[in-house]
Amino acid sequence: MKRWALPTVIVAGLGIASFIGRSTTRAVHEVDGTVVSIDPSKRTAKLEVIDPANGATRRFDGVVPEMCTITVNGNPAALAELRPGDIVHVRARSDRRGSRSDNDRQSVITAEEIHVKRSDRESR
Repeated sequence: MKRWALPTVIVAGLGIASFIGRSTTRAVHEVDGTVVSIDPSKRTAKLEVIDPANGATRRFDGVVPEMCTITVNGNPAALAELRPGDIVHVRARSDRRGSRSDNDRQSVITAEEIHVKRSDRESR
């Protein structure tokens, strides 16, 4: 093997690893928010959250997979049991995927746990 071949392979490998690291970034978040809308057939939900850093209201669209843990007042529940206006605590992961440019990355938010706390009056 020529002397320059090994360093070239190492540099190329680092470049690919750097690109892969940039193309997909995963983070787990826990937030409190309000359900804006639910579509049980598509297993999607829209959540409104107040950003604690600046007080701004933000809306997030997310996917709710079958394996997501959902509870209402501590009892197992189905996605269809959630209602707009429910106050929820959500644990979700966001996967940032995109092309070579960081400017056109898209976040895909996937719920892992959704917990609703309703008063007795709201439960009816």
